[in-house]
Amino acid sequence: MARPSLLRFLPLAALLAATPTTAHEVGAWAGASSAPAERSEVAVAALDGKAYVIGDYNGATELLIYDLAADKWSKGAPSPTPSITPWRRRWAGGSMCSAVT
Repeated sequence: MARPSLLRFLPLAALLAATPTTAHEVGAWAGASSAPAERSEVAVAALDGKAYVIGDYNGATELLIYDLAADKWSKGAPSPTPSITPWRRRWAGGSMCSAVT
């Protein structure tokens, strides 16, 4: 069985090497203002140009709101009960069906 020649990949390699890349192309990460509070294991919803961040592994209840156009954060009303991840709920003896209490 003959091995494939690497020469057939030369045009693709030349194309990739010649393609300019920039920091702000579609799909690239870019910096923005920092959130007013650290969070992990959150839920995020986007509506009307804003991202709403709720929940936290450590039980934070405050809603964080990010305005994409203004690159600014604000805080919303807190949730009446903390959000709990499914793993923490399981260890607490609860059901794995719901991630929010």
